[in-house]
Amino acid sequence: IPEAAFELPVDVLGLTPRITMLLTNAGYNSIGDLMLQMKINPDDILALDGIGPKAMGQITETLALFEEAHP
Repeated sequence: IPEAAFELPVDVLGLTPRITMLLTNAGYNSIGDLMLQMKINPDDILALDGIGPKAMGQITETLALFEEAHP
């Protein structure tokens, strides 16, 4: 996980406002926090109220694009 990811807020990922709000309300304030959780146990994200398979797909895809742009 790029060190800079822990300094960038989740809202710069460009996810929908609803998904961004759900993630930040659950304590995932930085992209690094979210990336770390997705690597450790993505089911914890999926278990969040309001996050379903479609939202998980968006999160996964967006994080993959972020990682490509910030190796």
